[in-house]
Amino acid sequence: MFQFEYSLIRNEGSATHEYKPEAIPTRIANLVYIKAPNSSGKSTLLNIIALGLYGNRNKKIDESIKKKLASLFDTKHQVLNAKFCIENKDGNPELTSIIQNGKPTVFKQEGGKEQTIGPERFEDEYNLIYDIPTDPTERLKDLTSDIELYQERLGNQILRYSDYLHRTIKEISDSQDPGKISQLDKDINRLQIKEESSNKVKLFLEQKNNKLIKLLYSKSLIFYLGKYDETKKALEKRKKGQKDELEKKRGKTIASRKLLENIELVLAKINRTHGELTKNLVLLLPTQDEKLQLWKDFDELKFEKIEDYIKNFQDGIQLKDLSQDFHKLLSTEIDRVDYKSAIKEYEIYHEISKFFEELKRSYKDEEIIIPIVDKSIQEFLMVLYDLNSENTKIHNKIQTARSCLTELLDIKKDIDSLKEIYFVEFSKQKESEVKKFDTPEDVDEIVSRRLVDDLKIYGQKIEEYKQKCLEIDIKPESIEHYYKELLESELELMSYKDYTEKQIQEEIEKNDTNLKEQIRAINNITGELTYKRREIEKLKQQKVHPFRADLDDITLLHSKTKILAQLFLKTYRGYLKDLKDHNFDTNSDKDVEKINYYKELGKYFAKKTKTLIYNGIAQDIIFIDLINEEIEAKSGLKIKFIDFGSGESQATYLKSLLETSRHDKRKLIVLFDEVGMIDEIRLKQVIDSLKTLYEEGKLLLGVIVQKGEKVEINNLI
Repeated sequence: MFQFEYSLIRNEGSATHEYKPEAIPTRIANLVYIKAPNSSGKSTLLNIIALGLYGNRNKKIDESIKKKLASLFDTKHQVLNAKFCIENKDGNPELTSIIQNGKPTVFKQEGGKEQTIGPERFEDEYNLIYDIPTDPTERLKDLTSDIELYQERLGNQILRYSDYLHRTIKEISDSQDPGKISQLDKDINRLQIKEESSNKVKLFLEQKNNKLIKLLYSKSLIFYLGKYDETKKALEKRKKGQKDELEKKRGKTIASRKLLENIELVLAKINRTHGELTKNLVLLLPTQDEKLQLWKDFDELKFEKIEDYIKNFQDGIQLKDLSQDFHKLLSTEIDRVDYKSAIKEYEIYHEISKFFEELKRSYKDEEIIIPIVDKSIQEFLMVLYDLNSENTKIHNKIQTARSCLTELLDIKKDIDSLKEIYFVEFSKQKESEVKKFDTPEDVDEIVSRRLVDDLKIYGQKIEEYKQKCLEIDIKPESIEHYYKELLESELELMSYKDYTEKQIQEEIEKNDTNLKEQIRAINNITGELTYKRREIEKLKQQKVHPFRADLDDITLLHSKTKILAQLFLKTYRGYLKDLKDHNFDTNSDKDVEKINYYKELGKYFAKKTKTLIYNGIAQDIIFIDLINEEIEAKSGLKIKFIDFGSGESQATYLKSLLETSRHDKRKLIVLFDEVGMIDEIRLKQVIDSLKTLYEEGKLLLGVIVQKGEKVEINNLI
């Protein structure tokens, strides 16, 4: 039985009225057909039942009905308080709903106790259908709404099961795994060996840098002491008015300040480029002893020798010729055939390494093991680095060689510009009057000024390197003796003997970079060792999971459930939306799966509907064609949706709606309003479906209402 009571107090402008159940009895059967006049409260009863069972949250209920439900809990102009109880087939209370100020609370009897159930649980256990058949021909397609919601529930259930499988896989992964313990033991041993080796490399780099620092400080101090003495003597010589043979020959030269500055800058650039090239040429062309010695013995080009260079620029020509020779040798070296294949391999390994380095940065806090090779990302990267080490050396060598080629060309161009442009202009200015020059300068004065500036710089450098020597226990007063002993005791430093101050600094910086990389690698190894040791201890303390032997099958099932959930939650939902929007192409290859889905759906609806009345004759249904919008009968009759009468369409829709809900495990609560257009024969089909569902225990409550001349309560059970 179904019992109810309600009070609806409504503000109607000039007066306030209270509505209570009067025409319809407050105790009726669980399956009932009510006929009553308008304003007798039949629709209000259905709305209160729907609202009391969270119908305002039901996705299946039409929005027009939801608007009516929303008005019942709008307290601005009315107040609704209600209570109803639905008994089960055995006559025991099953659901009770209390509505206070339009807000429902549902209680369920379980084990003799009353428990509150919220909208989510109600949705999981009960299937509320509330419908007012309107525009029935079009709504035959709306039968898919129930399928969509069923698929959504099924998809969510599969997804929850998939999550359970995922948790199980994690539990198995976290449990004791003899194979993993054995592998971890091997990994730990390997990492320990690697850590020891890396520490040795780190120690080597530290020791090498310490030696290079000693070389830099001692060599630079000696160099600047020499430069200081040399500059001081040159300056004193000029102050005393002494002139060397060269100065006596050339006399006093006056030229444009801008021209002299340009010449000085070009000379300084050539000297600097020559010094920077020395180290790399020795590394790249070690067999060219004779040419390399000529290159090393080359004296710097000096600004004060401009007059000599104007007459005979043999020093520059020799340097240019050497530069051209080295350019040819390096061009031949980088075009070696074996280098080309090495560079291709380098690029491939380099791109792969970049991918895994990015992967490592993205998942830095996770331990990811790469399948097949069974190594962590860091371990795999170390393998790639090792495999690509020789190729990397060749790549770096070629990059260095290309840089040298550019610098050698720069020397050639600068020497040509001095000889063909600057020296030519210098000669012209010598022959011109001083007044024609822009800010004329005396070369002797420029040289003297430069010597004073140089003396100051060298003095600062001497003090700087003295302090640095003291910091590492090198005595500045015996620096030359220390430097000699350093080269004799540390033979590997001999290869750096000809390096300039800047080149040694670059070598130290390069070692520092390598040292930092090595420290990072050691930290990664240490971190990985810590993780693996902690992991193996954790695994040894755990029990073997009962499903460990089934891990592969569970993993496969987890993968398949994820795919299946996506089919229900995304793919099939999209198919249903496309059906409503008529967004499909029966001739398109890409829509083949979609069309097959619609066909299976049509077979399913036909199987559930079974029969319908058309033109007064019962027809057995074998297929409902949702694409072409027609129903195919066993007799061969094909009936277009549009050809159905309103009553026939309503009956077909309602009957199909019920039959498609039969497979649902949830109990049905059915509310049908305004079924007046359905004739008695067709309405009997709908009622017969409801009776069958009730007898099978699938229907908890069914209420059908229709307009009538007087109140008639027809008990259908």
